[in-house]
Amino acid sequence: MFTKFGPDHQFMVLTACPLGNRFYHPDFYESDRCKDCEELLLEKIGETNQPRLRAPFRSLTEQLTVITWGLELELEVWRDRLKPPQGEYHSPFDGKVFKDLEGSNKEPFFVDRGQKTAQSTSLGSPST
Repeated sequence: MFTKFGPDHQFMVLTACPLGNRFYHPDFYESDRCKDCEELLLEKIGETNQPRLRAPFRSLTEQLTVITWGLELELEVWRDRLKPPQGEYHSPFDGKVFKDLEGSNKEPFFVDRGQKTAQSTSLGSPST
């Protein structure tokens, strides 16, 4: 299973209690049993003791970094989208609530940077 993550996914592999689901770092075993339920954490395989159950672990900070990577660019693309003509609503953000929402600095939370307004278009020549 761990090989499917590939080289871009860096996880720490922790030993887990099969019953209590408590996690243990392999470098800091105080015992070969779970502190909560006394379940055996290790089993002898060949000449070495191996964890009975292992689990991938990534810190919250690392997870947030991966999740939010590229988010700022996506938000900028969203901000720079064409706004619909007055009176047309293409998303909830086109409504009054989002336009009037204030940030902690009393400025508009969703900044209008003077984006272009979408124009009604039709195929072919304009009618006269």
